[in-house]
Amino acid sequence: MKNAFNRGIRRRVLAAVLALSIFEAGCFGSFKLTQAIWKFNRGISHDKWIQWVLFLPLAIFQVYTIGALADVLVLNSIEFWTGRNPVTADGSPWEKEVLLADGSKVHLIAEDADTLRITHGDRVLRLRKEAGALVALDEEDQVLSIVREADGGAIERVDAEGNRLRVEAWELAAAAGNLDALAALASSR
Repeated sequence: MKNAFNRGIRRRVLAAVLALSIFEAGCFGSFKLTQAIWKFNRGISHDKWIQWVLFLPLAIFQVYTIGALADVLVLNSIEFWTGRNPVTADGSPWEKEVLLADGSKVHLIAEDADTLRITHGDRVLRLRKEAGALVALDEEDQVLSIVREADGGAIERVDAEGNRLRVEAWELAAAAGNLDALAALASSR
């Protein structure tokens, strides 16, 4: 009788731990596996009908469900505790080439988790996250400028000579969503 009682308690404790682990693992993560499945489906074709035809078996065989469940229970928890999602943590930097409106190309390379190298023509620029700031560096790693959040939600930029530029939060809010207004705001200073 005592052994059956202990098994019942163990089962309840195990059920409670599993239930709590689901809530603990439910931290909002990047859902990289689910995104990878979605990108795979979208990358098959630009034709929405072909994407839909592929979506059906993925949905019927619950590929999306399994991917989302793996994200929620395992991958997002790993990302929460380590800061890296295993789906993208293969150690290799990602690269992307972007075609600009003028026809030129910009080459982006993530050198590590905190550094992005941007190449446009013969010019190289690095953006690095450092202590709550974004630091722009030239090819020789000389600081060009530092951008950080200032008090009151403002953004402050300090260039290599120490000149400061501050854009208030209300100015950003007024220009938000309008690229021309943001460009005017940036060039007016």
